[in-house]
Amino acid sequence: MAQHWQRSSAARDYSLGHVDRLSDREIVDVLALWRWGTKGAQTCPSCGLVTDHKWRTRRNVWRCRSCEAEFSVTSGTIFAGHRIPLRTILKGFVLFANSAHSISADELMKHLGITQKTAWIFRGKLREALSATRPTFKLSGTIEADGMYLCGKPHKGNKRKKKDVDHIQEKIKNGKLAKKKLTKQEFLNIKKRQNRRVMISLRQIGGGKNQASHQGYAFITESENEIDATAIIRSYVEPGSIIMTDECPAYNSLVSYGYDHQSVQHSLEFCSSDGVNDNQCESFNSRLRRAEYGVFHSLRPQYLQSIADEFVWREDTRHLTNLERIGGLVHRVLSAGLSKFRGYYQRKDKRGKELRWLSLSKPIDGKFGVVGVVATS
Repeated sequence: MAQHWQRSSAARDYSLGHVDRLSDREIVDVLALWRWGTKGAQTCPSCGLVTDHKWRTRRNVWRCRSCEAEFSVTSGTIFAGHRIPLRTILKGFVLFANSAHSISADELMKHLGITQKTAWIFRGKLREALSATRPTFKLSGTIEADGMYLCGKPHKGNKRKKKDVDHIQEKIKNGKLAKKKLTKQEFLNIKKRQNRRVMISLRQIGGGKNQASHQGYAFITESENEIDATAIIRSYVEPGSIIMTDECPAYNSLVSYGYDHQSVQHSLEFCSSDGVNDNQCESFNSRLRRAEYGVFHSLRPQYLQSIADEFVWREDTRHLTNLERIGGLVHRVLSAGLSKFRGYYQRKDKRGKELRWLSLSKPIDGKFGVVGVVATS
């Protein structure tokens, strides 16, 4: 039996042991190489001059040869003004990249020797950078699309009992729930369902190893409806592509927009006789579901889009080596610019602001047709 690629020596070519063997200057050189593409030239964040700037050994910074401004390898990035050692930051990159289903803030705290709040902020900044540097090109060829429900799971209660139809009809008057007859747990479950969201994922097939998906997108919506699904596919998939989905009616109008829509009935089969399936989307969804149960234990709507972008990156880079994955992650994070997630104890955070695909089924400021991922209160 052939060995799995992830267990080969090529797939584990960079680990925490490599970081421990580096000196302080070598860590700076490694981060500079992944940020600017070379160790011999740096870009001044103040004036933009690209050259071999003067290195100040005592402060571990460069002095610009033009404007004489001092800058470090993290200046102008999401880690600007940090107080964490660069060795700890590089270890955090390695732990984040090598974890199969993401990593919790508590586990990151124990490995790096930092507080839980610092670990939570560190992980949030990595997700923010992945969302800010998300590609915008359109997918083409064969595309799989599927929806996945997240958040808003009701509490099942202590006793197992099956409610009959009469019991349900007693709680309904004139088409509305009679709140007076609802138990406290049932009322709380109704409020929990308001946090229910749908993640619509797109995966492009072919081009990778074993014809597996190698690039895609994921967006958070309020429901898997026809308006949102059609707008997402029209914005990120080239016309004329093959769209394979399940029997959900949200994708039925794609044919009228120039797409070759093919569907499989999951109630009868996982893959049709013609090879129509959405197994790559199902695999992507299962990774996030396992992380929800085993790593996060619960998810919140305001962080779903950044989590979805993180798992898109994990799915797109799963066939790369550790060194390639970590180097690509560092490059995206250090080229994302300043973070909006900063301030004293990170007070200016995203709490209360939900990043999601703006639902086209509802008017925003009296207008329809607004597309894109936006922040809503």
